[in-house]
Amino acid sequence: SVHAIMSLKEAPPGRKDLEDYIPDGEDAGYVVAAAVRILVHNVNNVPGFKELLEGCGLSDDEAKMIIAYKLENPYPFYKWLNGWLLSDRRDKETIGPAFVLLYRALEKLPLVCKRAARAARVNNIPALQSTFDEYETRLAKGMVLNFWAFSSFSTSDDVINSDMFMGKDSEEAIVYTCPKLWGVDIDIFRDPTAAPEGEILPLAPAIFRVVGAARLRKKVSVVLIQEDNKEMAYCLPSGPSIGGGEQQQQPSSST
Repeated sequence: SVHAIMSLKEAPPGRKDLEDYIPDGEDAGYVVAAAVRILVHNVNNVPGFKELLEGCGLSDDEAKMIIAYKLENPYPFYKWLNGWLLSDRRDKETIGPAFVLLYRALEKLPLVCKRAARAARVNNIPALQSTFDEYETRLAKGMVLNFWAFSSFSTSDDVINSDMFMGKDSEEAIVYTCPKLWGVDIDIFRDPTAAPEGEILPLAPAIFRVVGAARLRKKVSVVLIQEDNKEMAYCLPSGPSIGGGEQQQQPSSST
């Protein structure tokens, strides 16, 4: 799965921000796989990790894929995967294997419900730029937002406000806040030497309804209610129903 998507040697259309992450050379997949193998040993020693895997029935490959998704060094695998998932190309030969393995792994983890937020630097990304520029219409009350990729939220204000996600004061960014977010907690899969991120992933596609939005200088802040995604999900989720209420027919936009 890793080798397949790392075989792509061009950035997704319109994603100049990902040109620096184009896999370098034929051994790029081996570099990611080797990093995951090293981390597996360290993560296995985290208290509660083995119990989580056994309780959820995660296979070794499924656990490794979540660890790969959490990688920052030597390669931010999650940026490459999500960049392609947000493009028009989602073929089963290169992108499909990694998506399916990660999705099937995540759906085995227990659902949690927490207040969480997500900050994203606009960084000339077409979908984010149009949402930022036209926030009064695209983020109007009642609008529906569809997050088709794996969209990380965090319970940590320090993470949300960091330059990595929020950007500096001079950089444009969008901050999404959801008071009750249903998702899976994958923080235990991180490198144990890295700082906790409080990362919560809603299962794709995550669907939200806008409560309200406002812009202050270079930042747009939007409050969301999570909607049930059963009609658009890849399988019917087990466990508690998610969402803020019955869905109505409303205009929608993707992000």
